[in-house]
Amino acid sequence: MELAGVTPDPWQRQLLRSTARRRIVVGSRQIGKSETAAALLSHRALYRPGSLNLVLSPALRQSAELHRKVLATLRASGAPVDVRSETVLSVELATGSRVLCIPSTEAKFRGFSAPDLVVLEEAAALPLSAWQAVSPMLAAAPDADLVLISTPRGRRSWFADVWFDGAGWEQYLVPATDCPRISADFLASERRNLGDDIFRQEYDCHFLEADPELDAKNPRVFSADAVDRLLGSHVDPL
Repeated sequence: MELAGVTPDPWQRQLLRSTARRRIVVGSRQIGKSETAAALLSHRALYRPGSLNLVLSPALRQSAELHRKVLATLRASGAPVDVRSETVLSVELATGSRVLCIPSTEAKFRGFSAPDLVVLEEAAALPLSAWQAVSPMLAAAPDADLVLISTPRGRRSWFADVWFDGAGWEQYLVPATDCPRISADFLASERRNLGDDIFRQEYDCHFLEADPELDAKNPRVFSADAVDRLLGSHVDPL
């Protein structure tokens, strides 16, 4: 990132230097999540010849935008970049390394094997089927890195389950107040515009019990807290 003219924030520097195989980021809007993903993918492509590097995004537009950031990072890195082939969603270097930015349809994500790096961008917005397609892909690549990066989208998601379970994952929690480029005045304005609940989700990294978009389509009768109490998970020990 520094070679591309961007000074990483502390969390970005830690994530980029980490050797953990499984990393998960719950981050605010506008903290540089996509730029971090682009830096991870570009570095792996440049310095591991023949590597297969995949990123899955919720929509075609997001995949194309991240691909542009990958190309910009590659070109700004200062390293010699000899491109063998390029499309709107992929690039292959002369070393055989590839970066593929894929929209989130399970059919398109299936079929790849033995990747070196898999990044799920805005992972909380990806369907469970996309997450389920990742595990078999990594079965033959025990040394592959898997990075999940997202803002939260309610407690009823596979992404929330991974975050709150936490076992085997290096976790990063990055609220907007940790980003020096986001001013207090801007955050105050956003709180007024969005309301407290959405603001807490989008900028404070709070997993709302209800995701407004999901619950509008599939409303719940019982809250998660009520279910937990019914099942005894919050019963105090004697």
